[in-house]
Order: sequence, then structure tokens, then C-alpha cells
Amino acid sequence: MKTINVGIIGAGYRGVNTLAERIVDVSEETGLRVTRLCDTRSDRLEECQAYLSHLFSERGIDADICTTEDADALICDDAVDLVMVTTPQCAHLGPAVTALESGKRVCCDKPIAHTLDDAIAILEAERRTENPMILGFTRRYEAPWRKAYELVQDGTIGDLHMMQVRDIIPFHTYFHRWHRRRAWSGDAINDKSSHHLEVFNWFPGCPAEQISGVGGRRVFVEKADATERCLECHLECPWRVNPTRGLVKSQEELSLTGDSWMNATEEYDRVDNCVYLPGADILDHASFQIRYESGLIASLWVSFFGPKADDQETFEADRDRRDGSS
Repeated sequence: MKTINVGIIGAGYRGVNTLAERIVDVSEETGLRVTRLCDTRSDRLEECQAYLSHLFSERGIDADICTTEDADALICDDAVDLVMVTTPQCAHLGPAVTALESGKRVCCDKPIAHTLDDAIAILEAERRTENPMILGFTRRYEAPWRKAYELVQDGTIGDLHMMQVRDIIPFHTYFHRWHRRRAWSGDAINDKSSHHLEVFNWFPGCPAEQISGVGGRRVFVEKADATERCLECHLECPWRVNPTRGLVKSQEELSLTGDSWMNATEEYDRVDNCVYLPGADILDHASFQIRYESGLIASLWVSFFGPKADDQETFEADRDRRDGSS
């Protein structure tokens, strides 16, 4: 089996604790190997190198993982076949364009960027280089969505006229991490709801012609006297993240490995910023209505507070309706 060497730019939770761990899981059947890691923090790189090397070694694989703080060096490395960009959205542009221009296969985490200008620049680079880039959207590969799409395409429920998704998840972690500022993430709506907007676009197979929306922040409202981070706070709080110091755990815990997470000192790098810390300018709930050229109407209702639940989907056609969850 051919070995595919992967270089990951951005050794954060998504890059290492989600994608790299999954690469290890399927390494024996796919030939995928993480061989290069890039991040701006040397302590994080050292930690992740040891962690992933251990996971590979448990499967009898010597991944020979090297690290660098230079994204361009990773992209140009002959030992890299596939470049994965998993930095915060505000740092996608540079490595994504350079990787596309290198001619190597490129996978960029969703959403593509934090601003429309950066998104257009990456898209133009993809077209200019004729190097198709994979985006980290997963809904089209998930069984409930594939089944719903099949029912629409084969006419089982008739002509589809309306779609609705209710996404209620306690993702207060958006207010703990770099997502909390639009300048870094483009908003939590951009980060999470891009999944739903992507599949909305899939069903009608035509562009949207009208969109409206309203949202706000009702729960994670800043407090002038907020402690900077959970690490320094001793209050009982449903939103705190690791370490809990014996206090009540939050609804949505991150599986954190190593000390680098808590050793971070800057707001951008910390994963335990207080959800009430001044400076956050993202929404914690919103509702959108979209009309497509075909006449189909899609509705999205999203909340980052409330009890954890599966997404709820409704597909309204002229002969039948289907409700589902994912």
C-alpha cells in the first residue's frame, strides 16, 4: 500500500485531537501518516509530536514526525504529500494559497476563511492553479443526510419546497477559545453553521438569491468583573472548562491532552477564557431564512446554549414530509 505523508499546519484541537487522531485510526487501511507538524508554539509542537508518535507506535508504525514553526517549510518539504490547514480561520489564507501553488493535495478545514475577501482569494488561487482543494465539510458523507438527499433526488417524497434545521448545542467553548472574536473566526455562526449552509446549497443544486437573518447574544454577555480564565476562577459555573479543580463540570468538555493548553497566556491561545470576559463580539444564537433560485426556502435556527441535542431536520415536499436527526 502506498504511504501518504501528511503535513498538518495548526496543531490545535481540530488539527491534532480530531483529524490527526482519526488519521491514526485509519492509518493501516489508508496508508496515511502524519509526518510533519507546524504551529507557532514550540511547547505545543513538542507535546503533539510525542502524543501522535505514541499513538502510531501503538499500531506498530514509526511515523517519524518532524516539527517546524515555518508553514512554508512544511509545504515545500519533499516528505509531505498532503497539506492539511487547520489553523484558526484568520490564518488560512497564507498557507492555503502557498499549498495550492505547490501542486500538492490540499485539505483546508471549514470554514474556508473568516472574511469574504480571504475566501475569494483562496478560491481564486484554487482556480488559477487548477488544484482542487478539499474542505472539511462532513454532512454530505453522513448517513442521515445522504438518505434525505436520496429521498429527494429519486422523487420518493415529491418536489422539495422547504427545509429546516434546528441546531441547539452547548458550544460555550466558542466563547472560551479564539472563536470568541470575529477578527479571528468570522463568528461562531461562520464556524459551525457553515456545515448547514453547505448542505442547504447541496439540495437545490442552484445558488441562493435572497438571505435574511437575525441574531444576538443573550447568555454569554460580558461582565466587567469577569476573571480572565477558568484556571484562575473558583466560582461554581456551568460553563467552566478543564481543569475543573473538583468543581461541577460543564456540559461540553474538551478532551485536552498535555500542559500546553493551560500554559498558554494570550487570549488567542487560551482554551479557558471566561465566557463573560469582555472582548467577545460573536453571537450565541441566530435564525436565518434563505430563498434559492428554484424557489426552495431553507430555514436555520441555531443556539450555542441550552441542553445538548442532535440536529433536527425537516424536509417538506409536495407529497410527503421527512423529519430526521443527525
